[in-house]
Amino acid sequence: MSRVAWNQVRRGTAWVSDGAEGFWADFPAGTSAEDVLAEYLSTADYSGATGTFIVRAEIGGDVATVKVGPGGEVQS
Repeated sequence: MSRVAWNQVRRGTAWVSDGAEGFWADFPAGTSAEDVLAEYLSTADYSGATGTFIVRAEIGGDVATVKVGPGGEVQS
């Protein structure tokens, strides 16, 4: 999937939140929340994170989450 433009304006088919900010982007029909989350994480820079938080993606009622720890480490 090609990189998408993330916006902080409420428009687009997908929404991602990291607990502090929310972002929207347009994805093709049939895209899963896991795909949205993976695309977002490939563009996000959480290297300065000092705590643990959840990143949540939603598209068309499908939801995916991942825990991110200090330094931006994705935890399972």
